[in-house]
Amino acid sequence: MHGAVVSLPDGLDSQVGWLVGQLCSAAGLTIAAGGPPLPLDPAWDLAGAADVLARKEELGGAVDEHGRFLAAASVLAPGAAPLDELVLALRERAAAAGVSAAPDYPGGARFAVALTHDIDTPWRWSARGLLGTGARLKAALAAGDKAAARFEAAGLARLPLHLLRGSDPNWSHGRFAALERRRGFSSTCFVLAAHRDPHDGASPEAYAARRGRLVAELDRLGLEVGLHASYTCLADEGLIAGERAELARLLGGPIAGNRHHYLRLPWHAGIRALDRLGFSYDATLGYAERPGPRAGLSFPFRPWDIAGRAPLRIFELPLVLMDVTLAEERYLGLSPEAAWEEVERVLDHLHDVRGCASILWHNDRFDSVYGRGWDRLYERLLDGIAERGGHAGTAGALTDFWRDERCAS
Repeated sequence: MHGAVVSLPDGLDSQVGWLVGQLCSAAGLTIAAGGPPLPLDPAWDLAGAADVLARKEELGGAVDEHGRFLAAASVLAPGAAPLDELVLALRERAAAAGVSAAPDYPGGARFAVALTHDIDTPWRWSARGLLGTGARLKAALAAGDKAAARFEAAGLARLPLHLLRGSDPNWSHGRFAALERRRGFSSTCFVLAAHRDPHDGASPEAYAARRGRLVAELDRLGLEVGLHASYTCLADEGLIAGERAELARLLGGPIAGNRHHYLRLPWHAGIRALDRLGFSYDATLGYAERPGPRAGLSFPFRPWDIAGRAPLRIFELPLVLMDVTLAEERYLGLSPEAAWEEVERVLDHLHDVRGCASILWHNDRFDSVYGRGWDRLYERLLDGIAERGGHAGTAGALTDFWRDERCAS
């Protein structure tokens, strides 16, 4: 434990005490008896902040067609991170009490990012993929949409070369691993271990045929393999455990982390299920509709079990930025050029608060045709992390760092 030691007032409500512990971890402070007292401002609404981090508003809250809590239903405004503000205030209070917060992240970095990739469709040119491309090209021509027709034709024009090489636009882990490695970074890939619903992908047979090879190549590249719990898993411990066991079998080692497909984790029941199954971390908590921390905190934290009135063992690594959020028309619908402003805003915020959160870029964004420029934006993102003095690594390594070096007590 390397955090600067402070002590807290006696008599705090258990949930408030949990909240302050998570905030102290984020601030680089360790809580221990006999340390200098850390005065808490009576004006702070710590009970309200604890409810936000405990996700009380998600109990019976409004959901979308996938059962995900709606960003529009949150008490937090878009981009708001009130718990990050409390972290900054705690650091100031500690400094005023003569306590300097611990150094931040590996290599002396100012902030940290877990780079992650959800491997939803590892192979575009399956039989169904080819049929889909042909259908889209035909529809574009019929509608007179020249731009869409050119795009689909450009992709098909490269098909013979892919067939000759045995490659595929979506088989991109070597490409993004090289981009990351060149900057001294690494990442986590969340892999589907089962297809139980059409939302899990249109070509389950193509995924199944390549899953073992995919896991082996990710491991050979030094990338972490995590579970991408399939669409219908929700809080079903049996389904999640079975998928994790299959992935562990292919990897030949344990699977520490999870992210639910479609971010479809029913928070309270789901995080308890993952905790009972012994996962080290989850990286699902974020919004598809907008960037920013869903719980108002841009740091890892131990979730609060509202039913059991106690903290869980698992860590949540908040998701604060996703390519789909930026690109898809149903969300922000931005071009890669226009999306850079949002990327910068997220990175600037992490820099300013010395945060630690996850970012998601899907594997189908790294082809010269089908990437549509989102591969280049990912490179800019990596450079933006480095230029701001950030560290980028796997979700598992950052969780281990947090547990070993930054837990408040």
